[in-house]
Amino acid sequence: MPTYEGTIRDTGGAVFDVRSSIYAGGATGNGVTNDTAAIQAAVNAAALVRGTVLIPPGTYVVTSIILAPGIRVSGYGATLLRPASQPNFTRTLSVPESGTGSWGGATDSAPLVIEGLTIDGNSANQGAYRNYEQQQSHLIFLSADGAQAGRLRATLRDLVLKNSVADGVQIYRNVDAQIVDCRADDCFRGGVVVGGGYTIVQVQNLITTGKTDRTGIDIEPDGAGYGNTLATRITLDGLVLDGDFDIAVRTGSTVLVNDVISGPAFYLEAAADSTVRISNSRFQLDAGGATIVFPHDVAFEDCKFELAAGTRAINVQWNGLGAAPEHQRLRFRDCDFTAAASVATAGTAVAIHTEPDYPARDNQLYVEGGSVSGGYGTAMQMGQGGIWIVKDVEINAATAFDWNARNTDFGDLTHGRIRIERVFFNGTRYMHVANRSTANVLDQRDVLLEEAQNVITSSYGLQDNQYRGGRLIRVASSPIGRSVPGFIGDVARLTPPAAGTAYEWVCTASSETAATWKLVTSVAA
Repeated sequence: MPTYEGTIRDTGGAVFDVRSSIYAGGATGNGVTNDTAAIQAAVNAAALVRGTVLIPPGTYVVTSIILAPGIRVSGYGATLLRPASQPNFTRTLSVPESGTGSWGGATDSAPLVIEGLTIDGNSANQGAYRNYEQQQSHLIFLSADGAQAGRLRATLRDLVLKNSVADGVQIYRNVDAQIVDCRADDCFRGGVVVGGGYTIVQVQNLITTGKTDRTGIDIEPDGAGYGNTLATRITLDGLVLDGDFDIAVRTGSTVLVNDVISGPAFYLEAAADSTVRISNSRFQLDAGGATIVFPHDVAFEDCKFELAAGTRAINVQWNGLGAAPEHQRLRFRDCDFTAAASVATAGTAVAIHTEPDYPARDNQLYVEGGSVSGGYGTAMQMGQGGIWIVKDVEINAATAFDWNARNTDFGDLTHGRIRIERVFFNGTRYMHVANRSTANVLDQRDVLLEEAQNVITSSYGLQDNQYRGGRLIRVASSPIGRSVPGFIGDVARLTPPAAGTAYEWVCTASSETAATWKLVTSVAA
């Protein structure tokens, strides 16, 4: 069996060299002659016996090749080059949904393997494409018959996909694909794109870059697979993305992400009955920040969010566009938020902002562990209602919490409920309270502040809101008769205590300027 710059792995079967003259005269690989017919002939022959199509080193001008399940296409050192000025829907390598080369059956197909190739879409010579004129001209397109239960099985490894006017790889309906040790450069719509349901995709060790077209990933199924489902199972591990991290999965989907470095754009949408888990990853965000829409069940763990520009790192939209989901959970566990020096200089950025929501819908944001750097003006900002649970977070932002929850004066019932436990605050303003209502609830436990950090501001005063628990504020002297802010239930404690003097006072009436304090404990003489 011949070998070239790479090694054909586990071929098991006949090898069909595309240069052989029996295949439409043989491919030349000279970068000038169109070798489509020769390579297609070799593919057709290999499909009869589930053999290997060998593409030796060289540059092969290729318009479009239809592959088949059960074959291996091995092209270490070879480049497939798209001719200039091709029309939309020109796909370099494809397994179509129907017709020649397609898969449709009750069981999964024999595996298709594509390895070692560089596929060059020649985008500079394809005409206009940045307004999506050629958005279906993918370098690789894989699909199967959505009316059948079987999936097309495919493994893509050691590939370089570049200069695409559309996708590097488009995984459509009824596919079970593994993409391993691949690279995508300057692929306009994305390096790896999942566009169909009833599909399983595992991506490991993918690098994307883009000098002309920033390249990332896009998981956004819109073509239903078997059973009319848009559900997908996605696993992403070990990715370095220069472009978008764009995931919008549909009902019944599962997404597992680990060890991803991504920038600059981030979009995440998860439908009902879907689960998204993202761990050990770093997201470098631009002015658009990270947008999370309808999270349903999303958790980040041990992740870092770095805001390079703009005013919000995370923006959460619980509802909208006619949808009002309930019982959603968005969790950040042991996640760190940092900001570039230019963002810190402006002093206006927010680490996490949540859009308006009704607490009765039971949509909850959990932030547990982790930190917010001093580069942010505000750590957390509630836009007119919602539910937060915040625990064990180190906050170095200038303002810890901006609590905005409307009252009935404006005919709006988007109240806010916040529970804060063991927050370590090193900024200059603890909280801004924008509105007041008896339906607003602030529950605080085990929060320790120095008096200099106990700064509260308000748009309309602190009355009416419900205050539960309380904070512990260390003071140098009695708060009575002084302008010491407080919420009902707060405790001011003399530090250090002195024998024969008052020691602790409790807040009995809230105020952002001078709360009412009552002596409750003294130290014996």
